[in-house]
Amino acid sequence: MAYMLELDVDEYGMLDGGEEIFPVKVSDHDRRRAYPPLGQPVEFTWEQGDSEVRPNVFYYPYIDNFVCDVSAYEILSTSPGCIHTIATGELERKNLFLVQVTTIIDCIVDLQGSVIQSYPSYEILAFPAFRASKRHAMARRIFRVPENLSLIFVGVELKRSLDEAGIRGFRYLPVDWVN
Repeated sequence: MAYMLELDVDEYGMLDGGEEIFPVKVSDHDRRRAYPPLGQPVEFTWEQGDSEVRPNVFYYPYIDNFVCDVSAYEILSTSPGCIHTIATGELERKNLFLVQVTTIIDCIVDLQGSVIQSYPSYEILAFPAFRASKRHAMARRIFRVPENLSLIFVGVELKRSLDEAGIRGFRYLPVDWVN
């Protein structure tokens, strides 16, 4: 099993730290490449969500990745080469990491079984179906797929580790397998 990740903004809120800290305009950056390190710590502020519970993983609106605390960072770092640290920072004297998911796994999406959203001039992968034969390639990873680089996925073993540690902030949507 694999899961599409979403950050639960309604439940847990989001962070702010300013857009001016980015050396390259985020919308111009190629998601297939690691974003340049910021070189300075970020002083984050937190806008709480409905639960008023502090998560381990935060939405950060200026970049399509996320910010995580030490607990989440340590677990995500067990997925070798999958995340890139853009910056460190603090929220209320607790260390945080602004990270980017850099691993892209090719040839796992079955387009026939996927949901494709059509527009007048293009189509985009809205929700994938993965090839069952590729399970081993994603079990312990956090990754993207080339068909839609804005989506982030996590394999079943890595999700289990996040769940067992009580990591809050993500919503998981199961991805179908096709043979």
